[in-house]
Amino acid sequence: MNDRPAPPKNLSARLRLRAAILKHNARLQRLAGQVAAHSRPRPELKPVVTPAEMIALQAERRQVRVEESVRDYIVRIARATRENRDIQLGASPRATMALYQVSQAWAAIQGREYVLPDDVKKVAPSVLCHRMIIASQAQLRGRNAVELVSDIIAAVAVPVES
Repeated sequence: MNDRPAPPKNLSARLRLRAAILKHNARLQRLAGQVAAHSRPRPELKPVVTPAEMIALQAERRQVRVEESVRDYIVRIARATRENRDIQLGASPRATMALYQVSQAWAAIQGREYVLPDDVKKVAPSVLCHRMIIASQAQLRGRNAVELVSDIIAAVAVPVES
């Protein structure tokens, strides 16, 4: 074993490594604490619906009609997110389905048995924004997902009754 102190350059590298290990260990401990805190029951939280009520609400949502023209509108909005140069990764098929289902739910909440294009417009930002990746150049220009979805909704022709 060598009793001589390490040269300053070597000592500095060892200290940096030790600091990195300590920082890593601290982050692991913090993560473990957060996981533990989130896995404990929260007695102050009370359910607002029972599982049976949730299943009934889902069944009710499925009964809300979506006309062919509105389905086409939903698909065109989703496709426009994939074709927009400011969006690196647009709405997936699952995102399209989510837009369809949330539009149904919104119409039901509004007391209607059918979806309007306005329902799709209303829920699209909430449904799509977190499911897209904005291109870095667009981000550098200050663009965000809400603006891009709003632009797409404004650009995609709305179906009209004939």
